[in-house]
Amino acid sequence: MDKTVKKVLGQIDREEIVDFIKKLVKVETVETEAPVVPVIKGKMEQIGMEVEVYETFDPRYPDKLRPCVLGTLRGKNNTPVLGFNGHTDVVPVEFPSKWKHPPFDPVADGERLYGRGAADMKGGLGCMLMAAQAIQNAGVELSGSLVVAAVPGEETGGWGSESTVNKKDWDAVVIGEPTNLNINSACNGITTFWIKVTGISAHASMPEKGINAIDKMLKVMNAFETYKEELDRRVHPLSGKPAFVSCIINGGWRGVIVADECRLHVTTHMIPGETIESRYTEVKGILGRLMKKDPDLKAEMLDWQGKTITFPLPKTGVDRPRLDPTEISKEEPVVQAMLTGSEDVLGRALPVGGSRYACDSPFYVNDANIPTLIFGPGSIDQAHTYDEWIDIRQLVDAAGVYAAGAMKFLGY
Repeated sequence: MDKTVKKVLGQIDREEIVDFIKKLVKVETVETEAPVVPVIKGKMEQIGMEVEVYETFDPRYPDKLRPCVLGTLRGKNNTPVLGFNGHTDVVPVEFPSKWKHPPFDPVADGERLYGRGAADMKGGLGCMLMAAQAIQNAGVELSGSLVVAAVPGEETGGWGSESTVNKKDWDAVVIGEPTNLNINSACNGITTFWIKVTGISAHASMPEKGINAIDKMLKVMNAFETYKEELDRRVHPLSGKPAFVSCIINGGWRGVIVADECRLHVTTHMIPGETIESRYTEVKGILGRLMKKDPDLKAEMLDWQGKTITFPLPKTGVDRPRLDPTEISKEEPVVQAMLTGSEDVLGRALPVGGSRYACDSPFYVNDANIPTLIFGPGSIDQAHTYDEWIDIRQLVDAAGVYAAGAMKFLGY
């Protein structure tokens, strides 16, 4: 480790990191990120970053704009530009009474920091800002520029990150989702859809006069079980298996009437090499074979807006497939910079892996050919759970790796 990196790492303070992330977690940002903007903007200004706040549109919530905050630690030269990306929204808290600690009153207990968003992903975002602060406080002038993007809407489609793609001439991006300090060069994709089965209603005493949509949906679900066995045999060396999960089902409307409609909501993750279109095509094929075998089974696929999915899929607009899988080479300079940075901080190169979950990487990798990896403190096992928590030791390590990795990539 050279003396400049060592000087920067000396500026990273455990208690300051924990205190700042507590401030982020304390602000409730369930589908509304505006309340946390002053905290982030204030920290960026304190560091000495150039700050831009702008609003972006989320078609799922057309009545409100959602704020993005970009903080730039400008270097001596115009290039390269490295982006640190962290989302400010968190998932809802459905049952606060099931939490040991109040979800928006963060508590440090031993080596754990509890609170909604601690792992997903205000911990990562906070560490990115603390890394920028350490570089600045050490008096290091980077050759290129470091931009921290605090984005909204990751949990509802990634509209915030999508809006940043053309804001800067990014040379690479690091997304701070929880990876347990693995450097993930691959990331699975995600899509959701509904299966709608239509039947014919009848009096429940004479079911033969109707077509029970619930019974027909059982045939669909049985076919999906066989399909899941096939998916389990597909394994990516970094990001693991795909997933295909029935999350919501509803059908019928009265206990004495044969159900004339049943809907099943499916969430599915694709591994690199698969796409949303390929998954939809396979599901469409399953439904087609079932309907050919049983003429009374009428099934169709609906998108998140409840509209019938048609082929070919649109290439532009809000209806286009958005979150396909991503993968970049381990030899990309940003991956190598983070590996070298981890050696400086931890005395060892961190593992290169893949994320089984999806994140905002497709907007950079697939849409704009910007090399993007995922690296952050915490585990996805704690995300979206009761008593969500993050390991404080990982927060300190991550802040150091972010700082050292940025220095390696941007030069100084």
